[in-house]
Amino acid sequence: STGGLVITAEQGVVDIETEVAQLNVTNNTGTPAGNIVINEADDVLLVGNFFNAATNGTIALTTADGSIDTGTVAVSTQDGAITLTAGDTGSNNGSITVGTNGIASNGAGAGDIILNAADGVALGGNVNALADTVTINADTGDADNAGAISRTGGTVSGSSIDLDAATGIVAVT
Repeated sequence: STGGLVITAEQGVVDIETEVAQLNVTNNTGTPAGNIVINEADDVLLVGNFFNAATNGTIALTTADGSIDTGTVAVSTQDGAITLTAGDTGSNNGSITVGTNGIASNGAGAGDIILNAADGVALGGNVNALADTVTINADTGDADNAGAISRTGGTVSGSSIDLDAATGIVAVT
C-alpha cells in the first residue's frame, strides 16, 4: 500500500480498517476512555504520533498480513494497555520493529504491553509497562515456526516479562 493517514480524535478511534503505508494517530482526551483500535491490511510504518492521552485509553493495532514498524515514534498510553499484532498469511512478513523512541504505558495505573508477531520482534528501543506485564510473542498466528526476538537497543521493563520465540532470543551487538 501507499500513502499515509493522519487521525486526531477527542473521543477515541475505534474499528478503523486501513490500507496505508504510514499511520499518524492521536487521541487527546475522552470520556469514557476513548480507545484506539486499527486493523491494517498490510505493512505499516508509524510516523509523527501514535499515542492515546485519554486516561485508561488503550491502543490496539493489528495487521492482517504485514509488519509493524514504530520508526522514531514514541508509542504510548496514559494508564492504558498497548497491543500490537503483526499477522502473516504465508509470506513471512508479519514482524514488529520497535524503534528508538520505544513503547510505554505511562501513569500510575499503566497497562500491559503485548507484542504479537507471526515472524519476529526486533527491539531497538525501550518497552516499558511500569508495574504491569510485558509479553513479547515472536511466533504467533502462523504455522511456520519462524520468529526470533532480537535486541539492538533499549530495555524491556515491567512487573513481569514474558518472552516467547521459535528461533531464539538474542542481543545483537
